[in-house]
Amino acid sequence: MKKINILKNNKDFNDIINTRNCRKDNNVVIYFRKNNLEIYRIGISAGTKLGNAVTRNHLKRQIRSICDIHKNKYAKSYDYIIIVRKSCLNINFSEISESIYNILTKIEMEINNEKK
Repeated sequence: MKKINILKNNKDFNDIINTRNCRKDNNVVIYFRKNNLEIYRIGISAGTKLGNAVTRNHLKRQIRSICDIHKNKYAKSYDYIIIVRKSCLNINFSEISESIYNILTKIEMEINNEKK
């Protein structure tokens, strides 16, 4: 994932989450919002309840890898916040990837319906 596509600013996280546009499943929650840029940006959040720093960073590395795999599913000019849930600790990489892919497909369909 390129550095230009990463969200790190706490204010941006709060603004996107406060828009309340989200899609959820048992493993992850993805918030999204339109931005004024020509690129998509992604932020990843793993709360301290998931485990120690090693565990959280491992999950975030997996999510970043999944984001690179599915980068064609992200709509340009949108910001995404991916929040990892505790159930991700008990599943493998492919199940997390499938979960994120399904949510991104729903978001993509919704965005395309808004454009029409």
